[in-house]
Amino acid sequence: MLYSFRKKFVCNGADSFKIRISADSRYKLYINGCFASEGPCRSSGKIKYYEEFNGASLIKEGENVIEAVVLNIKEEDTWASIIRTGNCALWFDGLLVNNGKEISVISDADWECARMDYHCFHPAGVGLYIVNQYETINLQKKNLCYKKCDILYTPEPNFCSPVGSLDKYYLQKRPIPEMYFGAEEGFVTDKSDVMPVGNEFIGFIAQTDKGYIELDAKRLVTADFKLKFKAIAGCYIKITYSECRYPQNAESAMTKGVRDDYNGKLIGDYDEIISNGEAFEFNPYSSRAFRYIRIDFENASELEIYSCKFRHYHYPISDGTKFNCSDETFNKMWHISVDTVINCMHEIIEDCPYHEQEQYIADSALTMQYIFRIHSDCRLAKKAILEFCDSIHSLGFASANYPSQYVQVIPGFSLLLIKMIYDYYMNSGDIELVKKTIGACETIFNAFVGLMDEDGLICSSQFWDFIDWVDGWDYGVPSPYNDKPLTIHNMMYAAALKYMAEIYEFIGRSGSAQDYYRLYEKYKGLINSKCYNKAEGLYENRGGSNTYSQHNQVWAVLGGLVTGDDAKKLLLRMLAKDGIDKCSFSMSFYVLRALSEAGLYEKSDIILEQWRKMMDLHLTTWSESISFPRSECHGWSSAPLYELSAEYLGVKPIEPGFKTLLIKPFTATLDYAQGEVPTPYGKIYVSWKKQNGKVVLNVNSPKDVTKKIVSGEKTITTNDICIEVEI
Repeated sequence: MLYSFRKKFVCNGADSFKIRISADSRYKLYINGCFASEGPCRSSGKIKYYEEFNGASLIKEGENVIEAVVLNIKEEDTWASIIRTGNCALWFDGLLVNNGKEISVISDADWECARMDYHCFHPAGVGLYIVNQYETINLQKKNLCYKKCDILYTPEPNFCSPVGSLDKYYLQKRPIPEMYFGAEEGFVTDKSDVMPVGNEFIGFIAQTDKGYIELDAKRLVTADFKLKFKAIAGCYIKITYSECRYPQNAESAMTKGVRDDYNGKLIGDYDEIISNGEAFEFNPYSSRAFRYIRIDFENASELEIYSCKFRHYHYPISDGTKFNCSDETFNKMWHISVDTVINCMHEIIEDCPYHEQEQYIADSALTMQYIFRIHSDCRLAKKAILEFCDSIHSLGFASANYPSQYVQVIPGFSLLLIKMIYDYYMNSGDIELVKKTIGACETIFNAFVGLMDEDGLICSSQFWDFIDWVDGWDYGVPSPYNDKPLTIHNMMYAAALKYMAEIYEFIGRSGSAQDYYRLYEKYKGLINSKCYNKAEGLYENRGGSNTYSQHNQVWAVLGGLVTGDDAKKLLLRMLAKDGIDKCSFSMSFYVLRALSEAGLYEKSDIILEQWRKMMDLHLTTWSESISFPRSECHGWSSAPLYELSAEYLGVKPIEPGFKTLLIKPFTATLDYAQGEVPTPYGKIYVSWKKQNGKVVLNVNSPKDVTKKIVSGEKTITTNDICIEVEI
C-alpha cells in the first residue's frame, strides 16, 4: 500500500535546503510536484540508510508543498530484497536557509498523511513472486483524505543510548550515489491493430472501443517509464512489459526463439489503469525491465495518448570504457556485455532485473569482475560484500542472496564470497574492507569443517548444493545425486584456502598465512587421492561415480591441484571428452580463466561460441543460460567483457589495486585491438596491431603505475607513462 505524506510551508525561496530523508520501507519525494529523490537505498537488516542532498532548486517563493509517497509492505513474500519492519514511517530532516534566515523543515506534527486506496499492487506472474510488484490504479476511486500524522519518535543517525542500545532505525548515510536517470527516449511502433507501424511512436488518438499497440525500445533496458494520456471515465489500459518476443506456442518464459521475430507474441507482467476522465501521467513506483511494451485498451472511444517515453535507470557510470578490435563480432559482444552489466547495476548487484531482482553471491562475484572492467568506482561491490558478510547466520554460512526477506543457503556460494573479497582487493586495493571481512571468512571455513566426513572431505549439506544450470543435473547439483562428497565443493574449498592464505599475506599476518598454506597443501593431496580417476585422467563428480564435468577439471587448475604441463593436459582431455557435463554461461568464466592460466587461451574460442549462438538469436543482453533461458538479462553471463579487456587487451593486476599490472595481450586471432581499462589510478590505454609480421604495442597509463609487459620470452618492467614496444 502507498501512503502520501505531505507538508506545506511558506518561504521566500532558498539559498540552500539540506535534506536528509529515510522511510520504512521505500519513498519517492516530490517538492512542488517535481521529483527530488527516492530511497532509502537497499540495505541489510542491521541498518537503514538515509539520503542527503540539496533541494534548494525546487523551492519557490510563497507556499511550498513537500510530498513523500511511502511504500508500506505487509506481505512477507513480495519485494524480497527490501528489508522492512511492516511499519509505515517517514523520517525527514531539512534545514532551509535564505538570506541568512534558517527554517527547520522536519518530520513533525505539521505533516499530514493519506492512504492511497485507489492504488494497489499485485504480484508478478512471469517474474517470480518475490520481485517488486506491479500496479493496479483505479482513478475513479481517487479521493485522498489527509489526516494529521502520528509522531512515533524521532530517530537520529547512528544513535544509541548511553548503555549502548541501538536506535530502532539505525540510520547511516547512503554509501553509494543515487541512481542515474537518462534522457527521455521513445519507442518504435512495432505492431498495432489501430494505427500504422514502423515509425517512432509520438502519440495516438483512439477511435475504437478496443485495441492494442506494441512498442519496441530496440534493446532490453531497465528504465523509468512514463505514459501520459487522457481517456473517458472507465477506460481500461493495460501495460505489459516483455523482455523479448516469444514463439506463438510458448506457454512460459522458458520457451524462446529468435528474440525479435515479428510473428512472435509478447509475454510479461503488467500494470493496469482505469481512467477517471482526467489527464494522467503514469509513472510506476519501481523501475521496469523490458524491450517491448504492449498497451491494450478497452472502452477507449475518447482515449488520447500524449506520449510514451522511458529513461535509462541504473547505477551511474561516470568513467565508462571503450573497446574496438578487428573482429566485429567481438565488438558487438562488448556492447551487449556492457548493456547486460549496467542493467543489473542498481542499489544492489541484481542477478537479473526482471525475474528475481536479487543480489546473489555467485552472480555478484562475476558481475563485480565485469563492473571493474568498465568502471573504477568500487562502492557498489564493497556494499555487496559487506551485506553478504552481514548475512552470515549461526550455522556459519552466508545467505546465498542478500538483502532478502528470506534465508537461502547454497554452501558453495559462501566459498565464492571469499574469492569475491580476494578479487575485490586485487582490483580496488581497499585493504580496510579486507580487514573488516576477515572474520567472516574464518566463520565460513569453520562451517565447512562441520560438513567433513572421516576422511576430511566435504559431504553434501542439508541445504541446496547448487553449482550450475547443467542439462541432466537435478536442481543444478552434479550427478549422481547422493550423499557422497561432491568433488567440486572440495576443489572450491581448496581454492578458498589458497585465496585466504594470500589475503593474510596482504594484511601482514604471515603466521596465519602459513597455517592456511599448510591446510591447502594437505587438502590438495586428499582430493587428488580420493577424487581423481587415473584411468580416465579426469576428476569425477563424486569419488567412484565415473561421471565427469568440466567444472571439476577447471577448479583443479584454478585451485592449483594440477599445474604446468599437467594442467594443460588435463584441460585438453576435458575438451576432448565426449559426453562430459559442460559449464553454462556462469561457470564458463572459470573455464576461460583456467585456459588462460594453463597457457591454452587459443582454445577460448570453443567456449565463446555459445555467446555467438545467442547473438544469432538477436539477443541485446545475455541470457541466464542456453539450457535455462528464463532470464533475458543476466549479469553473470557477461564474460566476453572480461575476456576482451583482460585477455585481448591483456591488462591484469599483479599487485592489489593495479599498483603493478601485467600487460600480456592475446594477439593470435585478431589484427588489432584497442581499448581502455579503468584502475584506481586512472585509465590504462592499450592498443596493438600487427604490421610487417610483428605486433606493435602502445600503452598510455597514469604515473605511479608499474607495468610488466610480456614481450616474447622476456618481461619489460617500466614506470613510463607512454611506451611503444614490439611483442
